[in-house]
Amino acid sequence: MTSSQPTGLGSGHGFGSGHGFGFGGPAPAPTAARIMDYLSGGRATHPLDERILAELTAAAPGAARAARAQHGFRRLVVARLASRGVRQFLDLGCGLSDPETGRGRPDVHEVAQGVDRSCRFAYVDDDVTAPARARALRGCACAYKHGSGCDSDSGYGSVAVLAADPMSSGILLHPQVASVLDLRRPVAVLMVGLTARIPHQRSAANLVADLAAQTPPGSYLALSQPVSTDAGVREDVSAIVSAATGRAWRVRPPAAVEALLTGLDVRSPGWGDVAAWGAIREPWLPRAETAYAEYGALART
Repeated sequence: MTSSQPTGLGSGHGFGSGHGFGFGGPAPAPTAARIMDYLSGGRATHPLDERILAELTAAAPGAARAARAQHGFRRLVVARLASRGVRQFLDLGCGLSDPETGRGRPDVHEVAQGVDRSCRFAYVDDDVTAPARARALRGCACAYKHGSGCDSDSGYGSVAVLAADPMSSGILLHPQVASVLDLRRPVAVLMVGLTARIPHQRSAANLVADLAAQTPPGSYLALSQPVSTDAGVREDVSAIVSAATGRAWRVRPPAAVEALLTGLDVRSPGWGDVAAWGAIREPWLPRAETAYAEYGALART
């Protein structure tokens, strides 16, 4: 299937690669998107990345499984909602594509457009590696330019890649998001892995509540992030990622993540390890891996 080319939207940042698809020059500092990519099977091409991965997997042996589950959860939520009539999707903190994309596994917008070709999709991230690689892997043929974009008329719904703060409560009203999504119609907001980037519980809860309040009737919000029941694991992993990226990052206990969707209508299969969605198929796991998982749910707003 050939889907529409993503619109090359921007906010004035310049983007390097450091991911092996690149533009030359030294690798940028590690980012959360790169770390998640490597954990889920991407190629760690720099010694610093390899060191961080070794530290993470030592502190949380379940980290790689959780990263793979996060990718699978995003795709399965989109497939379910598209099959139930949702035609608009906003992926906040989209990160890098699943490492299996391009090797027979469809990208997230392709999952939606495989159900209905009119589906519209907006990817948003301010991680320095994510928008550049998203445009490269998601087929955008135009160069990055501040305040301008490219679009194609392929007969499929629009797909956009926007470099902007995904943690802004006003992101739904961003003019470039509004140019792709019609907020008079239901929209699915994907906050997959995003709240780990918001260390303060009240700030994370306020963002979820603000976004839910702005969506029209019939909309959905999917949320997940890494959790651990072990306080030592939470502290160690949070410290490793925060120090490596220079940005706050927090592993939460499961109850704190569940509290973020308070007041929303959580749908089946409810709260829990997103692997329960069939996001990954690993029937047996070492006991140590159960101390760290990707925890989340899908809710009607």
